[in-house]
Amino acid sequence: MNQSELDQIIEKLTNRRPLQSLSPQKVWDASIDEQINAIDNKELLALGNSSREVDIEALKSGLLLWNDNLDSSHTLSQDINNVTGSYLHAIMHRMEGDYSNSKYWFRLAGDHPAMVKLHQDAVTWLNEEGRLDSLPAGKEKDKLQAIATSTNWEPDHFVVVVASAASGTPNRLLQNMLEQLQYFEMASLISYCRAAVIA
Repeated sequence: MNQSELDQIIEKLTNRRPLQSLSPQKVWDASIDEQINAIDNKELLALGNSSREVDIEALKSGLLLWNDNLDSSHTLSQDINNVTGSYLHAIMHRMEGDYSNSKYWFRLAGDHPAMVKLHQDAVTWLNEEGRLDSLPAGKEKDKLQAIATSTNWEPDHFVVVVASAASGTPNRLLQNMLEQLQYFEMASLISYCRAAVIA
């Protein structure tokens, strides 16, 4: 696989509509899964600045996760013993609805570098387009307002809102907002993982 083919996969996932569900139930695009599984680590190592196969495994795990293949992503991420592996693990557990386990892995991920861009995008979007004022009063609105005024990304706030939304009365506006924030999360993490593999 060359850089162009990799970037085509990323572009397809970036442009998927509707946005990724908070709790995916099946693979979004089986052909993308085939492309990800066909990635040859040695070919990518020859392309970029990474001499670590673990960076490629993290990128593959992230792409699988964005393509809604939680099981395959998890198989890879559980063998990635660094903060990126923990971050991938945390998102996967949140998507499967294991919120306490998700929080545990987010604690291990700490202030992951990809969270800087995520925080910037989330705060800008919530304050300019997020329609927070249209949400009914409650825990979800309070947590999202806390995110909108925070100085850094707080993954626990996001896990709490997603968990609350999953257990409460469906609210399409809230669902859309959470899916948009999750989009920023995945886009920033994939960008970080790609940069670790290809300069």
